[in-house]
Parts: sequence; structure tokens; C-alpha cells
Amino acid sequence: GSNFGIQISRPNGERLLVNRKFVEMFGYDSAEEMLAVTTPGALVAPHYREALIARRAARTRGEIVPEEFEYDALRKDGTSLPVQVFFRHIYWEGEAAIQRTMIDITARRQAEREQRDSDERYRHLAELSPDGILVDTDGINVFANASLARILGANSPDDLIGRQSIDMIPLEQREEVFTRRKMVSAGQNVEL
Repeated sequence: GSNFGIQISRPNGERLLVNRKFVEMFGYDSAEEMLAVTTPGALVAPHYREALIARRAARTRGEIVPEEFEYDALRKDGTSLPVQVFFRHIYWEGEAAIQRTMIDITARRQAEREQRDSDERYRHLAELSPDGILVDTDGINVFANASLARILGANSPDDLIGRQSIDMIPLEQREEVFTRRKMVSAGQNVEL
């Protein structure tokens, strides 16, 4: 069987075909049971219904609508099912139709939530550290804590963000810093 839920429907939303994975994702017992659900928006979480209705209306008016998007679907038992959807226009039995391919993104959403939580905990620890901490990306400061701002005599960490990190290093120490950065980039240990 497929790892993707697939649905074929008319442009008005009438479902014509659903595969076994689609049925399983939504918690129905059979394709027939699922195809019998004809209430518009019945498979869409309430907080997403207006947006999907607007998307369908825009597509009907001939506007360009992204062919990939995410939303929260609604399982038979009423629980939310985060999905990524890819749709394309096809012909089914000689008539215009839409093929929707859906991927359950529950695990990805959970991982994203956990990453955000982890990032927030790290940021909190870094902000409270008595040591000066600076993070740069491609040589541009993207994070500095209050301790570093105090050490460098800045009014706040925001005064350091967006600046080139190299500008904060005295000229006579820059060569040594470049050498140490190269060593770290090469995976070598560097004594402080």
C-alpha cells in the first residue's frame, strides 16, 4: 500500500475515490463509509474551514493557488490530523477532477515543537549566563547576551546584533582569532 493518502474529487469537493491510506489516516472503517461523508468541510478542523473555502473559491475563479499547503484535517473521532497536501488538476473518467495527495505530518510538527522548546530553553540559559555569549552566522552577530553587552560597554544586546563580529575584535588579535576559527572549523581542539 501507499504511504500517502490519495483522494480524487470533483472541483466542487465531491469525493470520487480515496485510497486505503487516506481512509486509515482519517480513522474511517472503509472507503465507502468515507465517500458517504458529503458535508462540506467535514474532514477539515473548524479553525481551518474558512481558509480552505476561500482557497477553493479562488481556484474556482481561476486564480493561482499554491499546489502545496498544510492544514489541520479532522479525523472521524474528532481529533486533529496535521497534513501536508499536494494537489493537481487531472481528468477522471473524462471530467475535470482534483487529485489530493496527503501526508500525515504529526511527527514533523511534534519534532518542530520540541526543537522550538529546546531552542527557547537554550536561549533562556544563554541570556541568563554570567559569561558573555555571542553567536554569529557568516560573520554577522545574530545573538548576544546581556553579559556580553555589559563586558563590551554596549547599552543592550540589541546594539551588537547585525554587526560584523570581526569588528568587535581588536586589530592586533584578529589574526589569532582567524587561526583559531579555522582550527575549530577543521575539527581541532582549541585551548582558550
